[in-house]
Amino acid sequence: MPDEINPVQFVEGINEGALPTQMRFIRVQEYPWFAIQYSSNYRFSLSKIDIGLLWGKYTEPVEYGVKLLSDYKDNPTDIILSEGKLVFDITESGFGWRRVELNHPVVVMSGKKYWISLESKQALYSLLRPEEGAGVAMRVYVNDLWLSGSGSVYKLMLRFYGRILHNT
Repeated sequence: MPDEINPVQFVEGINEGALPTQMRFIRVQEYPWFAIQYSSNYRFSLSKIDIGLLWGKYTEPVEYGVKLLSDYKDNPTDIILSEGKLVFDITESGFGWRRVELNHPVVVMSGKKYWISLESKQALYSLLRPEEGAGVAMRVYVNDLWLSGSGSVYKLMLRFYGRILHNT
C-alpha cells in the first residue's frame, strides 16, 4: 500500500546528468574505505543510491560493503545508520551507474550532513569524475582515521532514491 501512496522514486542527484564522454576517474583501490559527504535538499526516507563508476572485468562475483554514516564536524563518524552492498557479478569492464540498496531506509533530514562510505581495498572500480558540475567532500580511511587529501573536494556522480516525507 505505501508504494501506491508514496512510491520509492528518484529524489535528487549530484552531477547525475553529466555526459560520459567528458569523464575522468578517481582511483580508490589503495585505501580500505573512502567516504563521500552528502547533504540533502529534502527530507526523505533514503533507500537506494546509484554511484557513477568505472569498473574492470570480474571473473567471479564480488561484493563491497557500503555504509551510511553520520557526520561530526565535517568528518564521518563510527555511527552506522544503514548498510548495503555494491555488487559486481561476473561482468565485462564498463562504466555507468551501479546501484546500492540499503538494508533499511534512513530518514535523511534536509541540510544535515551524512557520509556514504564504500569499501575499496583492491577494488576493480574507480569513481567517475565529470569535468563540470558540483563538488563533494571526500575522505579516506587510513590507520583508523578519516583523512582528507590536498584535493578533498571532487566532482562525482550520485543519485538518491526514497520516499519524500511531507510535513504534517
